[in-house]
Order: sequence, then structure tokens, then C-alpha cells
Amino acid sequence: MALIEEYVFRNGCCTLNVASLDPDFKVAVRGPCCDCGKPQEVIVTDAALRKFRAGGFAQHCFPELPAEQREFLISGICGDCWERMFSEVEEDE
Repeated sequence: MALIEEYVFRNGCCTLNVASLDPDFKVAVRGPCCDCGKPQEVIVTDAALRKFRAGGFAQHCFPELPAEQREFLISGICGDCWERMFSEVEEDE
């Protein structure tokens, strides 16, 4: 049986709408990009999300996710904004 809860996820950027006692249960982390405001959604297991929230590294908790989705879980910034922000830094170097 799923527990219906709402969590504030890191700095209030995202909300988690569903959690479960089943560690394989999939949950959706949704929210706007903190930079452009475009809606984002990342699907993860409840067990991996719990490990991440307990301080685990995103690359260890979510190895199956692309880097862009892991970054959204870490910072609330979408892949397009991350690329725009940091491609200028790489060009300068």
C-alpha cells in the first residue's frame, strides 16, 4: 500500500508526490528548473531516493540515470541550463 505524502525536495525546488514502503516502488520527482522554470520529471525508486536523501552521492544512488537527470536532483537545474551555463566556462579555458 502506497503512502501519499508531499515532500519538499532540496531548497523547495521540487516536490515528491508519492512514496511507498516497497523499496522497488517508482516515484516521480517533479518541479521546475530553478533557472528557466521549465517543468522537469525524474522517475527513481523509493529506495534509491531514500539513500540519496540520507547523503548518498547521486552517481551511486542513481547509476541508471543520465547525468542531466542526476544534476536536476542535486541542484534543481535542467540539462539545457547546465549546458548553457557551463559551456561558456569551457570555451574560455
